[in-house]
Amino acid sequence: MGWLFGGYTKKDISQMEELADVDGLLKVMERTAQDYSNDIAKGGILVATVEALGRIGGERAIEKLIWILGGGAWQHRMAAAKALGNLKVTRAAKPLYDALEEEIARELEPRIEYIRALGKIGNEEAINLLIRALGIQESDIYGRPASIVAGIHAAAEEELNKIPGGKERLSQRLKIVKTVLGGDMDDNTKKSNAGSGGDDKFTKLKELKEMLSEGLIDEDEFKQMKKEILGK
Repeated sequence: MGWLFGGYTKKDISQMEELADVDGLLKVMERTAQDYSNDIAKGGILVATVEALGRIGGERAIEKLIWILGGGAWQHRMAAAKALGNLKVTRAAKPLYDALEEEIARELEPRIEYIRALGKIGNEEAINLLIRALGIQESDIYGRPASIVAGIHAAAEEELNKIPGGKERLSQRLKIVKTVLGGDMDDNTKKSNAGSGGDDKFTKLKELKEMLSEGLIDEDEFKQMKKEILGK
């Protein structure tokens, strides 16, 4: 019979998917989500349901996939992110980025999936959010170790290099970082910031403000770079 969770097995989920039974799958999600912390140990019925909804698609399924980004275990959020990316749901771009910043799991995997989903969406908003992800620091993600931050930066850079227009934005970003911060996004930047005097920081902030005024960076990039300059 297979694993039974919430009164359902994976065979039940497969049959609902074959019938494109969104109502049935939503009912499964409603029942199993109440005990999501035990889902993985009991066969991943909720994960299978999320994946099935992602393959079926449609507005009602998409709405629930975006909703799951804010709840469940990290495996459920990761499955929802993968589905939204495969469906190229443009309105999911900001929720995916919010999930990236708000993720509390120790694992890197869900964060990588949020970034990959943004890469698959690939519109201007997604590109802007991937650029923004390059500025994420340890303090932005519940104090996770530097290896998590490095993984986020590497994944965002990889996706930007795949997207039409993304490579150019990435190149522009790196030039701006070197110009304004006098380094790169990693340890050299942090050391430069830590050793900068007040006058140096003032000059960099002034240059940054000018770049914002000239439209070379957007408001989110300005705020992120300002934090880096000030070492916050």
